[in-house]
Amino acid sequence: MNFIQNVLFICFLGLPTISLAGESLSVQLLSERYRTESNGVEYRISLTNKSVSAILDPEVRYFAENSFIQYCENRMNDTNCFATRYGSYAEDSLLTAWVDHVSSDFSVDPVIFPNGKYTEIRLKLAGLFYPGKTVQIHLGISKKDSSSWDSSRDWSYQKNAEVIEPNYFMAVYDASRNILWGDDPNSGKHNSDVVTWSERGKNSTVGPFDGDTSAMVPAGRFWMLKDIPLSSKERGLLVGIGINRLDAGRHQGKSLLLFKADASVRKTVLDSLVATFYNAFPADDTTKIGSGIILSDFGCDSNGNCQKQESPSTEFDMEVGCWPDVSMDACKTSVKQCGGVNAVIDRRLVLSTHSMASISCLESNKDINHLIPQREGEPDKIFATRKISKVQERISVPYQINGAPAKLGSIGVAIQNGQPRLNLKK
Repeated sequence: MNFIQNVLFICFLGLPTISLAGESLSVQLLSERYRTESNGVEYRISLTNKSVSAILDPEVRYFAENSFIQYCENRMNDTNCFATRYGSYAEDSLLTAWVDHVSSDFSVDPVIFPNGKYTEIRLKLAGLFYPGKTVQIHLGISKKDSSSWDSSRDWSYQKNAEVIEPNYFMAVYDASRNILWGDDPNSGKHNSDVVTWSERGKNSTVGPFDGDTSAMVPAGRFWMLKDIPLSSKERGLLVGIGINRLDAGRHQGKSLLLFKADASVRKTVLDSLVATFYNAFPADDTTKIGSGIILSDFGCDSNGNCQKQESPSTEFDMEVGCWPDVSMDACKTSVKQCGGVNAVIDRRLVLSTHSMASISCLESNKDINHLIPQREGEPDKIFATRKISKVQERISVPYQINGAPAKLGSIGVAIQNGQPRLNLKK
């Protein structure tokens, strides 16, 4: 499995990618993040049938982060939280949802469907949704109690407040379970007229390059999307201007390439050198990587106050992976400089032992893009058939390449959590 494959696999937990991008969309979903509170969020959703046929029982799905994930970050000894550390999430029972307005003749009763890392809030419009018709839905989601809940960690969270815009991170299905719109992190299905991208916990969309002569790609690592694979001639032309390919794969029906540029470059130059150029954008190597280790693992609360627990961990064994342009010796040096001990190279990984401080250092190192804690044992008798010797979910490689794993090429990239994503796997 190459670097890009691993990134995508990590993000989407090995789900098959089902992408319908490029086909004519039969619906359009617009949303407005209307109000945000400390323990909830409200949306105004507009769904329009753009096709020439009626759609039976369309269903809108909002994907909220399983609320037990935030709940467990300060509760080391809660039995619901122990299995979460192994990627086996407790059934989300802490969220509630309501609809206080639906236009037209539909009635909607939200159904909460726990589904692992992302809890689905399903809004089914029972009946025929006719061509040209638009329905407005006012949706609210909150914790059942008054405790805080950060909705910005939801897959479907809309970054811009009080703005009406397409939300490709909600999904719309028909009665036959065909995805008509959006990016579903649970099923791996995807259908949109843009490329959806998720990197280090941040979702975004990438449209085709519009020819802007001032648009630049900064020096350093960057992603490129094009419709067909990179040719040897194109690769040579890019090398001639100081741009070297690090990895290649596929994402949502397009060729996905990772490059490193010696200097900033205009997108118009890339467009002139590369056939079927779609767009290019910087790789995120500055946002802090999530390691999957939380303060309560060390017997500490969210304020950093550490108390004695029955058996708190004082250090963790970690699998560390660097970007493809970083040699393994240099990667090992970075690990040791962060305070890692017993560091050894195992193919494309550095295995080492870390304290809380050294893990924090690794998370902020821009040459590292992959961290996996090695947790020994089984999380619970319920999961006895799964024999987990290390965390299964690959936490932290940088790019959630939306939706589900892509079929990738040579070296590989890893992505965190869900949606793209060096061979980081042992």
